[in-house]
Amino acid sequence: MRTVLIVVGGSLFVCGAAGYGVVRVLLRPTDPELDEVYQEFEDRHPEVLRYDRWTRLTLGVACAGMLLLFLGMVF
Repeated sequence: MRTVLIVVGGSLFVCGAAGYGVVRVLLRPTDPELDEVYQEFEDRHPEVLRYDRWTRLTLGVACAGMLLLFLGMVF
């Protein structure tokens, strides 16, 4: 059970961390007018929504992997 938690947690953490790096580099909104026009409503812009959604997802996967790694080390 311990090794399963460590293997699954490590895999999730590596995938989440790599995915977070990819999202930060490739999905970052590139529109220069985005900061000027959408200051108040930028959460409704499709690029920002997609970026936020994937950032949260990859961070959640990395955190779940870290939790499983911790549980594997403790138990």
